[in-house]
Amino acid sequence: MKRIIPFMLALMLVIGAFPFNPLTAFATVSVKKETALFNAVKKIAESSDEDEDGIIKLTKDIDISECLRIPAGRPVTIDLNGYMINRGLTECQDIGSVIRVEPGAVLTIKDSSNDNSGSITGGASWNGGGVCNHGTLTLE
Repeated sequence: MKRIIPFMLALMLVIGAFPFNPLTAFATVSVKKETALFNAVKKIAESSDEDEDGIIKLTKDIDISECLRIPAGRPVTIDLNGYMINRGLTECQDIGSVIRVEPGAVLTIKDSSNDNSGSITGGASWNGGGVCNHGTLTLE
């Protein structure tokens, strides 16, 4: 028992030396409004925190009034979580996509709901009404 206590103290010192913050490493940003969605994308893409996962989880259907641009920077994951991102366009526009993945950007779109009912809709463009991809796009 006397040997275990110094070992445990030494182990705690070694673990404490690493810049690991469990609160940010596994953080997911929950959004239910357009402004929160756009702000979360911007914050994640501009973040220099290597421990930040960059996951945005929808908690409600979101109507957006303009194209959601994913800029180059840190990878972004959008979890539809059974909800919808809707741009609501009925006629084609030059930038009529719901989401645009910019050159050098990395986006993953997934749906963690049990029935995979999440959707991206309401885009109207001549080249990519749902997602216009000029970077790296992964659909899970």
